[in-house]
Amino acid sequence: MLAKLMRMVAAQCAVFALVGLVSAPVMAKSHSGLDRSLPGESSSKSKKKSVEKTEEQAPAEDKRTGSVQLETTLADLGYKTGIQFDGVQSTHSSAVFFPVPRDVDLSSGRIRLHYRSSPLLHKLSNVRVYVNNTPRAAASLLADGDQVLDVPVSKADLLSKDGFIRVEFRVSMLFSDDRCLDERVNGGFLYIKPESSLSMTLSTSAASLRGAWDLLPREVKVSLPQGAITKEVFSAAWGLSEMLARENKKVRFVRLPDVGQVVIAPDGEMQSTFGVGTGSSNATLLSLNDGRRVIALSEPFDVEPFYFLSSKWIVLAAGSPYQVFPLEKEKAGGEPRYRLLLSSMGLNTETRQVDRLAEWDFAYSVDQMPAGYVPESLDLEVTAAPASDDHPAMFYVYFNNVLERAVRLENDGRSHAISVPIPKEGLSRHTSIRLVAQREYIEGDCHGDLPRFPMQVMPSSSLVVAKHSADEPKEFMGLSMYFKDGFDTYLPKSYLNRPEQVLEMLTKLVMDQSLAVNYKRINFYDAAAPVKPENPFLVIGRPVMDVKYAPVHFDKGHIQVVDGKEGNTMLDVDQLPGVVIAQLVKAGGSSGLQIAPGQEGNEILAHNFQFDHDDVAFVDAAGVLMTVNSHEPGGAKVYYPSAWSFKAFIDEYRYWLLFLIWVAMTAGVVFLFRRTRQNMPK
Repeated sequence: MLAKLMRMVAAQCAVFALVGLVSAPVMAKSHSGLDRSLPGESSSKSKKKSVEKTEEQAPAEDKRTGSVQLETTLADLGYKTGIQFDGVQSTHSSAVFFPVPRDVDLSSGRIRLHYRSSPLLHKLSNVRVYVNNTPRAAASLLADGDQVLDVPVSKADLLSKDGFIRVEFRVSMLFSDDRCLDERVNGGFLYIKPESSLSMTLSTSAASLRGAWDLLPREVKVSLPQGAITKEVFSAAWGLSEMLARENKKVRFVRLPDVGQVVIAPDGEMQSTFGVGTGSSNATLLSLNDGRRVIALSEPFDVEPFYFLSSKWIVLAAGSPYQVFPLEKEKAGGEPRYRLLLSSMGLNTETRQVDRLAEWDFAYSVDQMPAGYVPESLDLEVTAAPASDDHPAMFYVYFNNVLERAVRLENDGRSHAISVPIPKEGLSRHTSIRLVAQREYIEGDCHGDLPRFPMQVMPSSSLVVAKHSADEPKEFMGLSMYFKDGFDTYLPKSYLNRPEQVLEMLTKLVMDQSLAVNYKRINFYDAAAPVKPENPFLVIGRPVMDVKYAPVHFDKGHIQVVDGKEGNTMLDVDQLPGVVIAQLVKAGGSSGLQIAPGQEGNEILAHNFQFDHDDVAFVDAAGVLMTVNSHEPGGAKVYYPSAWSFKAFIDEYRYWLLFLIWVAMTAGVVFLFRRTRQNMPK
């Protein structure tokens, strides 16, 4: 009950929006990508030099001092491709939030900025680094090639009450000191690389379970019991794996006596392996005889306490600033609507000084929406300084780089409302929104001072969401809404003997498809026992099931995908033994998702489930091969060459059959005509 309440609270809060600053791309005119990089040494002053990209491991322990270096890169935060700024004769900025461990002794830190800039930039072009809104370092963008800027961070900067340190990059890019330069000559860019990082020096010992959780490295090793595990252990392992994955950590499962940073096992097995157990506590920080400390979970294998270790619960405890604010109910008895403040979703609502152009960028994902709600409109409040008729201020709104609205701002200096309906393409799993303000100078002396005026996207700007019925999904993207109240999971019982691989696959599946997992609703089936789902479900494998509809029928043998028009083979499952088929199916009284090997008996090796549209996908270890819409007439379709059916015969030879019918009808008409002529009186 507690788990369900927790998920309802978390889903109904915009809390995930702030977490999106740490886990989802935030774009600043800019194309963002996330990354962490933590160096092993600290610096007393800012310095800049060319470096080669290196692989970094975290955390790195200093044997002499007993301290540890913890590294967090932009990639770890979700900026997988870094942050890119384009456009000369202008300024840009982007802020990121690095998480800071709690309940540990922090001594110092360092920001290491890896970047590359255009060699065509003017010598006055520069980048500045701000820590918690305070300027700390600046560097010229004149040098060519890969560059590094080290910025020291004090202990006071790291002692943040909300568990984050704010780092902002401000960029001024000039192409020439000639203000009359044609703006179409654009040769400037700044690329902040994903290995840019925050490193922190801290004590190796954590004072609490929460501190040990924060100190977990990027690659977490989780130890499971020897032999066949129980359903409870499997459920707990899946729950923990999902939580770690949402914090951008990679999980690898091993078996005892191989000891990882996290151990999930019965207390008796811990006693026999380590000589010490968890005692009366379900989850605890266990001190081993060799001095190591591990996070231990034993009976009754309840992972709910670990939800409170996640950084998003700090935000939840902060109260009203991160709550979902209800809007007025519709007059005609419609469903209530809610608004998510854009400031909590990553939009910078501070006042901007605009000379000619300014941009605001942010992104939202499906899993940031309250359960059962979909985005309906973007409601903006924009305030700009008055301008003359010769200097009109324009405001543009882009969804996924598609211009959806362009308006001319009134010249009264007041706040104005701009409401933009969310387009259909705005309902994709990840949506980027770009706001652009531009003031045109129709005439004047280009050598004169370029006026600057203040403009602000107000903190009251919001994304309005409306309640949406959870209809049976027609495509994969509808699963998040259909599974909003949880789903039943069915797995072959054989996975209890070898859970490592399927746990990694399940975690990747729920992350890629933005599914809310109820780890207590897991069922294991025998090969011959029928599966009878009554609720929305996820089925792994090919169980005996009363299927009412499925795009792919495994009982028909050889599976191919052919061109619906020409009949050419596009994919042959038998020729690709590693193929896994994901499809939307109807069985029992509900719909669900089935993940099964393309050939009976093969292992499920796929770890990429990033598909939004269509209702059947073919995936292998390398990624998504193709997706098919089984309801699309004339498109690609599933074909079974070894199975004969009247419908398949009609589909395959329909053109010949039509020709034969035409010939027969023609012959019949000719025959009747001749008989009629013969019977006519002469």
